[in-house]
Amino acid sequence: MRETSYGKKIMAWAGVLCFCMTLLLPSLSLRAADGVMPSGIAYEDLDSEIQNYIQQNEANTVGLAYSVFDADHDIARGYYGYADKENGLAVDDDTVFEWGSGSKIIAWICVMQMYEQGKLDLETDIREYLPEGFLTNLKYDKPVTMINLMNHNAGFQDQTVDVNLSVGGYLDTLEEAVSAHEPEQIFEPGTVTGYSNWGVALAAYIVEQLSGMQYYEYVQENVFKPLGMEHSAIAPDLSDNQWVADQRQKLRCYSTEGAWLRSSFFYITLYPAGMCNSTFSDYETFAKALLTRSDKLLKPETWETMFTPTDYFGDTDMAKNYHGLWGLYYKVPTIGHIGRTSGCSSYLMLDLQDGIGSVVMNNQGNEMTYTEGLQRIFYGEYNAADYGAQDTAPQGTYRNAKTTGAGPFKLTALMAGLNKDMGSEYWLLNDSVANKAIEFSYMDYFEVEPVKAIGENVMLYLFAGGLIFSFISLIVGIILRKREKKRRPLSWWSFLTGFLPFVVAFLYLMILQAIYSPLKQYLWMFIAIGVIAVLLAVLAVYGIVRIARMEMSKGVMIYNCFVIFFAVVAIVNICYWNLFMFWKL
Repeated sequence: MRETSYGKKIMAWAGVLCFCMTLLLPSLSLRAADGVMPSGIAYEDLDSEIQNYIQQNEANTVGLAYSVFDADHDIARGYYGYADKENGLAVDDDTVFEWGSGSKIIAWICVMQMYEQGKLDLETDIREYLPEGFLTNLKYDKPVTMINLMNHNAGFQDQTVDVNLSVGGYLDTLEEAVSAHEPEQIFEPGTVTGYSNWGVALAAYIVEQLSGMQYYEYVQENVFKPLGMEHSAIAPDLSDNQWVADQRQKLRCYSTEGAWLRSSFFYITLYPAGMCNSTFSDYETFAKALLTRSDKLLKPETWETMFTPTDYFGDTDMAKNYHGLWGLYYKVPTIGHIGRTSGCSSYLMLDLQDGIGSVVMNNQGNEMTYTEGLQRIFYGEYNAADYGAQDTAPQGTYRNAKTTGAGPFKLTALMAGLNKDMGSEYWLLNDSVANKAIEFSYMDYFEVEPVKAIGENVMLYLFAGGLIFSFISLIVGIILRKREKKRRPLSWWSFLTGFLPFVVAFLYLMILQAIYSPLKQYLWMFIAIGVIAVLLAVLAVYGIVRIARMEMSKGVMIYNCFVIFFAVVAIVNICYWNLFMFWKL
């Protein structure tokens, strides 16, 4: 953490910005006069470059909308493809897309409005703005501030359950959604960037507390209405704009390969973090308001504050976050926010130096070809040498800080390994924090000690080995029983002890499949896993006593020892991965 106060940082950066703008003014004026994008493409050629890019990728493209603009006019704008490919419904002005995480920008605008009105201090402990005793998940003494929530470094682990639901009418209010599943605080505030949907929803709940309005009502009155965004909705069921709700039903969504996704609309209980739906024109209107610093949203001095960095890469002066907007580096520095849902993708980007903005939307879930690929056409290719950055990954095991460190979904942390192209974006290895971390925009990857990483993998391999052993034993036992009816190679004890770990694996796979259902529908599975752990412990003890007291051949004894060993392995995995801790959900 830096030693200077927040106020001093703002004044210092304001001075730096003014100085930089003085130096950049001639070049910016020249660029504007020449009509050249930061990538070097002339304004007049940009649309044809985009069309060429679409043609190169049209095999996997369904529906797309894009716009590039400056403060005075549109540089390039267009629609392409289908909102419903099977029925020939083209993308147009009435097509409603999901913003995904782009919705978070709205939350930060609302927070800055509270700040502007003097109702909120960005560096005060957030408990000052919450009902007494509301937060029960704080592990560290260091207070969590609004700046921590904006920077996504409040230290909260990922919330997995009851976030995206296939049915509505559950955790409908923001207060219910935020308080139902408070995630564990696994990092000290201000040390690790771990992208947090729950943290954004908590910030929006603070807006509710300070404004006395439901968050979606506040957004309608103080963001959408002032900007004339008549075709936007953000309530969990989109009930704040029926036209949007109806139009969203007409949109079909697709995979990145273009396959129709039959189930793609989900109710987001932490809705400020990702529920906004609108036409592309409304999304564009919102982006233009940010670029031009519209006084319909914030006063000029508040905009100056919002576009001042609040977090940096390590001890460098490379900005990482600007009050909730991420610092993103191409040929030129930009700020923005991506949005991804299971059915749609979006990106809002601003180049404040050159006064250029862009928005991209499509109806393909978790798509990157356009949401990220087009940015390089607009803002140029990132080159590590331009920023004095590294491009070779350091040695070691690193995991995404948007992870689960405690509770039944702890196992999913293994799925969050480092899989980025280290030469495609700016990053920094920060070894000054407790957990050495590789810092990216949006997310840090913290180092896992080799002993821990190896131990966890060994546990899982042994568990898988136990399943294979039990399966083979079962097959061999059945074959032998058929051939030699008098022999009983598998006793009830060995069969049950070998079978129960299969039940654990099956239940966990079912849980992962049921994640889009309310927790109350599959909570029993975690309880069942806990019961199985107790049964396995009893069976293991019984097996040890059995070996000690019964006469048996050497081969049978060795077999029984393996059965006991793999039972213990299953118990260790259940305990280590917290698979039974349903109360931590």
